[in-house]
Amino acid sequence: MHSYQTPNEIRIRVFIIISLMAILSALFLSRALEAIPITVPWYVETPSVLGFFGFFYWLYDRYIWRSCLFQRLTWLSIPDLNGSWEINVRTSHRDFQTETSGFATIRQTSSSIAIQLRFPESTSSSHTASLMRSDPLAPYTLIYIFQSIPKPKAISTMEIHLGTTQLAISDDQSKLEGDYYTGRGRNNYGSIEFHRK
Repeated sequence: MHSYQTPNEIRIRVFIIISLMAILSALFLSRALEAIPITVPWYVETPSVLGFFGFFYWLYDRYIWRSCLFQRLTWLSIPDLNGSWEINVRTSHRDFQTETSGFATIRQTSSSIAIQLRFPESTSSSHTASLMRSDPLAPYTLIYIFQSIPKPKAISTMEIHLGTTQLAISDDQSKLEGDYYTGRGRNNYGSIEFHRK
């Protein structure tokens, strides 16, 4: 998995919330240890603000960002694209006459993502990505750069190449729709749709 870009204001808000929670947790633990008549041995390290921050950020990055509460808060939400997808592609290589089907797997945390596509003749994986929107109420757009590697049975004109995909994310996060283009070695473009399985 690789890191991906999200709106800066969301990351700032999350860091502020987690920082406040870490400070309050460290303060509460300190007061609780002072109130009880037990002395903590010197070899037992009590969590500091940074320790609590790391723990809370880990919880957020792996689990909390996907929760129903965070998904409903537009000022904190990041689309959850985890899962399996069915793909339909129309490409300039075939003059947009036929549709090629494939499958995708997206693995995602709040800070990392991996997008892998499988077609009969090739597989591709994302190298970089961003989830952006024009304003806080606008739908998200997923943009990523991929590398495509042909399978041994692919036609001889196929070769390893890079490309870029731009996808609009539906409000219910069940469909991604947009277009793609490839670079040197392929020079194709086309439309692509993802449907959540």
